[in-house]
Amino acid sequence: MRQDPGKARQHAAIAAPDEGTTLIEVLIVMAILALVAAVALPSVRAPDRAHSLRSIAADIAGRLRAARATALWENREVAFAFDAETRAYTVEGTGPPQPLPPAIDISITTAREFVRDAQDVKVVFFADGTSSGGAIKLTEARQSVTITIAWLTAAIEISWGGHEAGT
Repeated sequence: MRQDPGKARQHAAIAAPDEGTTLIEVLIVMAILALVAAVALPSVRAPDRAHSLRSIAADIAGRLRAARATALWENREVAFAFDAETRAYTVEGTGPPQPLPPAIDISITTAREFVRDAQDVKVVFFADGTSSGGAIKLTEARQSVTITIAWLTAAIEISWGGHEAGT
């Protein structure tokens, strides 16, 4: 069953013009991809700011919960501290402080006895499961998040809200 070589070449020659793409087709596809990228990229970048605020809020809430758990487990007072001078926060005795990004503003409300020099603010968790209570508000651009610490139960709650002028 030998195939005629001339027929094979003729079949290949007929199929060749239909294969491949022209330069115009490639340019049109590239223009469409550029248009899609120009429309999609700004919407992809917008959540970065919210993600930054969200991740900082989650980190602070996690450290607050860890401080409460440590206070209960070790039967002693454990403090979450924020240093306004260095703009860093930590659970005392657990390692280096975590710096707050410059774009994020913070305000902390807690019992007066746990504020020293308006520079060092603490939320203290006690061995009996209670806390000094308070609220930590993080603000970046038009977004804000408030982390509330209940004094009686030391429960941590995160609530999101828009930016309010003058607060």
